[in-house]
Amino acid sequence: MIDDIWDGICDGFSYLFSFEWASDFWESITGVFENLGEFSILGLVFGIISAGFIFLVRNYMLNPFLIHMEGFGKMFWMIATYAACFIVGYIMGKHFEDT
Repeated sequence: MIDDIWDGICDGFSYLFSFEWASDFWESITGVFENLGEFSILGLVFGIISAGFIFLVRNYMLNPFLIHMEGFGKMFWMIATYAACFIVGYIMGKHFEDT
């Protein structure tokens, strides 16, 4: 039993020091963006839901930050927030559709 624990610890440290985790991490990040060129209805639905959620809770999430900004900065960050939420929702829905 102690040998199994020791082997697990040694395997963990060898994985950490070999930097094999870096390539695994990179593959998982790039795997998210595969097949994005194909249109996804589920991705569109998730994107609309994500942007709609931000729209519904904007008084609690966006307004505390936007009240300290002037016109252009306020408009820029509102559009950037909605676009980023839509994109993240689309990628999430596309991923669910592909798996």
